[in-house]
Amino acid sequence: MIYLLLGENRFAIDQFVQDLLASADDVERYDGEDLRMAQLPDLLAPATLFSERRTIVVHDASANSEVWQALGQAIDNVDQSTTLIFIENLVDKRTKTYKALQKIAKIKQFDFWRDYESAKAISWLKSLAKQKSIDLSSDIAKTMVERSVVLSEKGKPVIDQGVLAAALQSLSYADGKITLDMFDAILPESTYANVFNLLSLAFNQHLQELHQVIDRLKLTDDGYQTVGLLCSQMVNLVALKLGNKSGVSDAQIAKDIGANPFALSQLKPLAQKLPETNLKVAFKTIADMDTAIKTGQLEPWEAIETSLIKIAHRV
Repeated sequence: MIYLLLGENRFAIDQFVQDLLASADDVERYDGEDLRMAQLPDLLAPATLFSERRTIVVHDASANSEVWQALGQAIDNVDQSTTLIFIENLVDKRTKTYKALQKIAKIKQFDFWRDYESAKAISWLKSLAKQKSIDLSSDIAKTMVERSVVLSEKGKPVIDQGVLAAALQSLSYADGKITLDMFDAILPESTYANVFNLLSLAFNQHLQELHQVIDRLKLTDDGYQTVGLLCSQMVNLVALKLGNKSGVSDAQIAKDIGANPFALSQLKPLAQKLPETNLKVAFKTIADMDTAIKTGQLEPWEAIETSLIKIAHRV
C-alpha cells in the first residue's frame, strides 16, 4: 500500500503514521534530499526471506527533483508486501509522479485548523484531556487554544495541535483540576496575543510599556513571524472599520476575510475609537515597515519598534 500524506500539520501526520506503524516490526526511514538514484531499486524491492513485509517512510522526496521524477516512472512496481509512506508539506500537482500517485496511492491532507476554527480545537482538546483523565474546564480549554495560535508557513494564523498536546501532557502531572495559574509557565501568551497588545499600546500611546513589551518579545519571539501577524491584524482592523462603516456585521466581516470572530471582537474597541484618517496613516506605516524588511533596509525588530513608535506619535 502507498500513502501520500500532505500538509503543514506534522502533529496530525505523526499521529496518523503512528497508527499505520503500530503493527510494523521494522521501519525503514529516508530523507528525500539524501536519497540517491542508485537506492531506488532497493527502495521499491519486495520483502526478503527474512521479513514478510516492508514498511518504508520517506520524508520530502519531492525536494529531490531527480529522484521524485524517477519515482513517477517506477511507482507502479512497488510490491504488495511493501507499505510505502511519503510525507510532504506540499507537492507540485502537475508532476507525473503526483499524477501517478493519484491513481494508486491513498492521499490525505493534514492542514492546521485556522484560528477561526477554535470550536473544533476546543472539542478535540477536551476529548484528549478526557482520555488522559485530566479535569479541563471549557474556559481553560478556550484559553489554551487561543495561546496556541501561530503563523503558518503560508503566513496565516493557525492553531498548533502539537503545542496543545505537549502542554496537556505537562498538565497531566498536576493533581486535581487545572487552573489558569498552572499553565501560565507551560503555555504563555502566544505571539498572536502579544501582537494585539503591541498595537493596542501603540494606538493608546503607552510608549514606556510598548518599549518594555518589545524588549521582552525580542528574547522569545521570532521577528519575522511578529511582522506577519502585525500586518494581518492591521488588515483585520481596517476591514472591521470600513465594514462597520458600510453597515456590514462583524460576523460577516470575519467570514469575508477569513478571520477569527473572537480575534476580530478584540479589535472592535480600537476600530471604534480610531478616526479613519489615523487608521490610514497606521496602515501605511505598517505597509512601509513590511517593505523595508523585505528589501533588506531594516531588521524585523528594529522595523517593528520604529513603526509602532511612529504610529503612537501620529494617532
